[in-house]
Amino acid sequence: MIRLGNATCLLMLAGALIAPSAIGQTLVHDWGAKDMVQIFKDLQIDKVTASALKDGTPAVAGKTAGVLIGAMGGNCKDGPNARCGAVDFVCDLAFADAAKADKAMALLVYPQAAALRVGPTSIRLHRHVLLEGGVSDDNLRANVMLFVQTVFDAQNKLEEAKLD
Repeated sequence: MIRLGNATCLLMLAGALIAPSAIGQTLVHDWGAKDMVQIFKDLQIDKVTASALKDGTPAVAGKTAGVLIGAMGGNCKDGPNARCGAVDFVCDLAFADAAKADKAMALLVYPQAAALRVGPTSIRLHRHVLLEGGVSDDNLRANVMLFVQTVFDAQNKLEEAKLD
């Protein structure tokens, strides 16, 4: 019978929880418009633009598969080059009428993103990522990719249900 000490068990658990690709990577604790523009471009999102909301919060937008997606800052430090400790990924979907939007709400159920009704004929897909404590650059990129994949899946579901 093999016996493992508490310290050995804790080390094994820690090793299982830390992704090998994250070991040795610098952690990202905040982001700015330039950072997100680069991530969007690296992921081949088209027509990427950066702007700021009235309060200086950074916003980055781009098109993928003909759909506009955006990243807006949360928990930002004020200034012309605002850095934010959170990011909200958004994609707004418009429908011909409220009945189609109702049907779409029933279809667009995801654990990784919320479908929010933002008007009688509009739905917003939303994913909030908090960078508190830090995430690896790969993890931040993976969150963008997950949101883009969710948008693609939503488009496919809407097309199959003839709600697009």
